[in-house]
Amino acid sequence: MLKGVIFDMDGVIVNSEPLYIEVGKKIFLDLDLIISDEEYYSYIGSSLNNMWRDIKEKYQLKGIPVEQLCDLSIEQIINRLINEENLRLENGFSDLIQDLKSNSVKIALATSSPDEIVKIILDKLNINNIFDTVISGDMVTSSKPDPEIFRKAIKRLDLLPEECVVIEDSLNGILAAKRSGVFCIRYTKNCINNDGLLSADWMVDDFKKLNYKKMVQFIKNS
Repeated sequence: MLKGVIFDMDGVIVNSEPLYIEVGKKIFLDLDLIISDEEYYSYIGSSLNNMWRDIKEKYQLKGIPVEQLCDLSIEQIINRLINEENLRLENGFSDLIQDLKSNSVKIALATSSPDEIVKIILDKLNINNIFDTVISGDMVTSSKPDPEIFRKAIKRLDLLPEECVVIEDSLNGILAAKRSGVFCIRYTKNCINNDGLLSADWMVDDFKKLNYKKMVQFIKNS
């Protein structure tokens, strides 16, 4: 029985990934780093710490701690978010939440983004109070594709993996969801690339196509 739905944030409930990518590319340029889109996109869904740790080692960035690189990214992303006027919830998201809650389904947010960014986005979208629990990237030791964040969300909801569904967009997020033992729906509307298409249990490009009954039926038939 479906008792909990865990949402990713960036690329799922809000199309924030293009903004992050612009910030990242600007920082790469400032650091004289030549990083292909393919390589950059492979970090989507994972944490800034994961990305900068790998890039620092691969490109031998000396004299700049990983923490400083993360802080630089966070600062620039926050500056962009504060001034962003077009940040909107994905169409159909609010109706889906209302439908799930009317069926006594618990709602969680599990995102690799740090606390500061999560707070700004939830405040701007006015959705602080819809989640039963929120897990940010600062609250876990290992980032997606490690399943820690989803296991933590499931535990906080006081549910079992088989009672939950994760809605994700990135390959890293999908792998983390599957490794945590939950059914995973890929939200494809804002996907940057098509990797991971075969990793999800179900795909949907519009929240208006999702509701409690359809999710329960699909899980039952899978």
